Amino acid sequence: MNKSIPLLILIIALSFSISPPVLPIDEDLIDATEETNLRIVKNVYAGFAAGDMEAVLKDMGDGIVWTHPGSSDQIPFAGIFEGKAGVSRFFEIVFEQIDVLEQNIKSYIGGGDNVLVLGYEHMRVKNTGREYKSNWVHMYTLANGKIVAFEEFIDTAEMVSAFNPRQ
Repeated sequence: MNKSIPLLILIIALSFSISPPVLPIDEDLIDATEETNLRIVKNVYAGFAAGDMEAVLKDMGDGIVWTHPGSSDQIPFAGIFEGKAGVSRFFEIVFEQIDVLEQNIKSYIGGGDNVLVLGYEHMRVKNTGREYKSNWVHMYTLANGKIVAFEEFIDTAEMVSAFNPRQ
C-alpha cells in the first residue's frame, strides 16, 4: 500500500477541522425581510388603485431605475426612466396614451430582495382606439426597504399593434 495515502487522509481530515464554522442562516430575518418587501410592493399597487401617485412613489429609492420593454418609437412609454421624477414622467406618458379597461393582479411572489407580481391588463390606446390584452410580470428589486429597480415583461407585439393605426 502507498504510504502517502494515510498522510493525504490526515491532511484532508485536518482541513475540515480547521475550516471556519458555517453560521446558520437566520430564517426569521429572511422571512421578515421578504414579508416587508411584499408589503412595500403591495402598497405600490394600493396607491395605483387609489390614484395616489405620492403613495406609489413613497417607497421608491431616489435612484430607482424603471424599465419598460420596447422601443419608444413604437410604445411611447418604453425605455428606462431614472429617479422618482423619471417614474412620475413614465406614468404621465402612460396615462396620456392609454385608458385602463382592466388590470388584475394574479399573484405576488417574494424571494429575498426580489418581488415578482404576475398580472393581466386590457388597455385602449387613446390615439388609435385600438385595444390590447396581455399577461405581464413585474419584477421589483428592493434594498434597505426601498424599491431600487423595476422591470416589466409584457407582450410588446400586442402593444405595438394597438399603437399603430389600422392599415
